[in-house]
Amino acid sequence: MRYAIIILIMLIAIVGCEEQEIIESRPVDAVDIPSEDAAEPEAPVTEDEPLEEEFEYLEEPINEIPSEEMIDEIEEPLEVEEQTVYEEPERIITRGGTGGSGSQETEPEEEEEEEETEEEEEAEEETEETVSSDVIQPSDLTYLGAFRVPDDMDDMGYEWGGTAIAYYPEHESLFMTGHEWYQRVGEFSIPEPKMGGVGNLNTANELQQRTDVREAWDYLEIPRAALAYVPGHVGLYMAFAQHLDFETTSNHGWTSITLDDSKGPYSIGGLWNYLTSDYMFVIPPAWADEHADGRSLATGRYRDGGQASQGPTIFAISPWDDHDYVTLLRYSDHASDPTAVNSLNDYSHADEWSGGAWIDGTVVFVGFKGKGNTWYGYYDGTVSEEPDYQEGPGERGWWADNWDAEIILYDVSDFESVVAGDMEAYEPQPYAVLDISDRMYKFPDNEIRKLGSVAWDAEGRRLFVAEHLGDEDDRPIVHVWSVG
Repeated sequence: MRYAIIILIMLIAIVGCEEQEIIESRPVDAVDIPSEDAAEPEAPVTEDEPLEEEFEYLEEPINEIPSEEMIDEIEEPLEVEEQTVYEEPERIITRGGTGGSGSQETEPEEEEEEEETEEEEEAEEETEETVSSDVIQPSDLTYLGAFRVPDDMDDMGYEWGGTAIAYYPEHESLFMTGHEWYQRVGEFSIPEPKMGGVGNLNTANELQQRTDVREAWDYLEIPRAALAYVPGHVGLYMAFAQHLDFETTSNHGWTSITLDDSKGPYSIGGLWNYLTSDYMFVIPPAWADEHADGRSLATGRYRDGGQASQGPTIFAISPWDDHDYVTLLRYSDHASDPTAVNSLNDYSHADEWSGGAWIDGTVVFVGFKGKGNTWYGYYDGTVSEEPDYQEGPGERGWWADNWDAEIILYDVSDFESVVAGDMEAYEPQPYAVLDISDRMYKFPDNEIRKLGSVAWDAEGRRLFVAEHLGDEDDRPIVHVWSVG
């Protein structure tokens, strides 16, 4: 019995030692897993409570306090996320924040730049409102090159000519006035335009020899001339006027395509000759019917010195019906407006606008713009004005320090406003300017007239510009642009 008790005590001691070893070997921070029947203990509230939620992307929940190394590993991807920026139209939203998420609205750093952009957009919208959608821009004009006119060395050839030209679609040809003293009209072909020196250019072939079509006109000293062909009409409309003429004498007329039957001259509504007869061009019939009583031919003139208009003029006429007109463009004259308030912008007495064309929703004028100082006298700077007229070299007239050859572009909708009474005839201004000085072959400082007239091929969309004295023997050279 006594031995049995001793054996039982020894067994108890052995079991107790094994249990103590198990307890001593258990990690201090281990967590007992309760049985399924045990009640769930209430979790203590600590500052580290959100960790398990924030680190849900880990495979297992964290049941121990994270070490510094673990925190570094966890923070690293979050720092990258914090740098991600999301842009929205009116604000910048920044995502991020270690151990949590949030958003912060900040004022955009580009606010000033955005305001400037809005101002530019408003300016563009305003421009779009003031310029019609069917106008052409300078970028629509592509220079194709030039060609020479027929060579004829007699006094009645094309030397010193080109003051008037007209495109004739039936022959795909040009009519042009010859030598300035005689103003005879001839017809020639249109060769392929080329670039390069004068010697590299093609020469047109003569189709009709130059003919005197103004037998009924008196002798004109330094005459002004205009030619135009109106589609659907028979013959050419023309005008010849005196450079120095304060009257309202008759100056417009008509001639057959064969240049052997002419009628005229007649006056346009009693208009002063300084306002008409230096260029003519076709007005689209649909526009003319709606806005100009069917008058589908434009006539006009700019007289240097601003003696009738300080800028180019346009009058819509229909000489096949009557000799009345509708005013589309007319600036103030120098006598009534000596400070040029109601003039062409940047006006100069030395300007010269020698031809025009109606292209889609645009009217273009071609000429040269006086730059710098302006004076009446001689090219060497000699001033010759009343009452003390001085003599000097060359011809007397209006001169400037420099000239630019230009194409200026007007919006046709402005002329609609003039006809409707919403604008004064002196209010339309060019919306764009194209400098073509670098296309000129000769731009002599000692000659006042530098550019001739203009013709427009509506079907082929080609613009022809005559350069006065452009060739080596003082014949004009014809420049060609395509219009997109």
